[in-house]
Amino acid sequence: MTLEFKTIAPAELHAEMLRLKNEQKMDFLVNLIGMDWGEEGLGVIYMLESSETGETINIKTIAEDRQNPFIPTVSDLWQIANIYEREVYDFFGIKFLNHPDMRRIFLREDWVGYPFRKDDQTELLNKLRMTDAPLSDTTKEYFLTPDGKVAEKTNVVWGPDEYVVNVGPQHPSTHGVLHMRASLDGEVVKKVGLVLGYIHRGIEKISESLTYPQLLALTDRLDYFSAMQNRHALCMCIEKAMELEVSPRVQYIRTIMDELQRVASHLIYYACMTMDTGALTAFFIYLAQLPTVVWSDGEQLCWKHLFREHRIYLTEITAVHCEPYTVSIRYGTFQRIRLTLCTDSDTGDIYFTDSVNAGDLIDEKLGKTKAEIPLVQLNNYLREHIARQ
Repeated sequence: MTLEFKTIAPAELHAEMLRLKNEQKMDFLVNLIGMDWGEEGLGVIYMLESSETGETINIKTIAEDRQNPFIPTVSDLWQIANIYEREVYDFFGIKFLNHPDMRRIFLREDWVGYPFRKDDQTELLNKLRMTDAPLSDTTKEYFLTPDGKVAEKTNVVWGPDEYVVNVGPQHPSTHGVLHMRASLDGEVVKKVGLVLGYIHRGIEKISESLTYPQLLALTDRLDYFSAMQNRHALCMCIEKAMELEVSPRVQYIRTIMDELQRVASHLIYYACMTMDTGALTAFFIYLAQLPTVVWSDGEQLCWKHLFREHRIYLTEITAVHCEPYTVSIRYGTFQRIRLTLCTDSDTGDIYFTDSVNAGDLIDEKLGKTKAEIPLVQLNNYLREHIARQ
């Protein structure tokens, strides 16, 4: 699928976005993506959707001046754009007119340059800092004067009389990792400011210097509960560029595993959300009973926290984009085995083998002969494997 978009000049952007929201019921801002198109300039792609009709539209706008790019804000139309636009400013240096808070949100406030620009010299401009990251109590807002010139003013984020408490960014305090600055009035939280980026890896920039196979390892680590969705998305881009169409079996497996990870992702979200609000029981139930997902006819693809009595936890599942389909299971600290999904050509039964050939073995103690393992027996097989260690 090719992304089609309508190009709008920055001066006309806000009026057009307002029209789309009111007249075409584009009430959902799906995403807002900063772009560096080189000589064409810096700009943004807006992805809009109507929750009433299901219609979608993509809008492209390009700032007129690459050295000092300005684009009107849409944060007054869609509140989520407040954070999206700050992210684009942080990485591309695009300033959004009439945005109330043009501070960085991922990088340190004393960061020099904008690393997602193609011409940015990130490592040269930013040596390793051993000091604490500064946190400003004020911010800048840019706006147009009546004569069309850009001016700026200072907005106060945290007043001198406010009682501000830092929450996080320690992982036991906030998942993510997330840093919140909360203004308190007794036990009442008046407002919260977010500081993101503590686990931002800059994969967008790193990928520019990697080959496609090297990049696959990074997409798995964007979200450990959505590893396969991210990898499959990249694989599909590569396959499209190669004009390659994978077999229906691969497409089926991708769909099934993506859905399983989607379900697991929702479950961990609700478990963590309830725990963060004080209801610990839901999270303990989740840890004890990470759901077993039924494959077919009672057979199970064992997506539990494997073998609680052995304290073995499923921490990584990796899928390749071509046949055979491989599941890599890591447990303990350095232990890992690889299982390959196969289908019996006569019966259609699905089973795992512990190797395709001797070169595919990760743990030599498994032996070099194939062992057919029905899905329903995967738990018992891994228990026996652990017992042999």
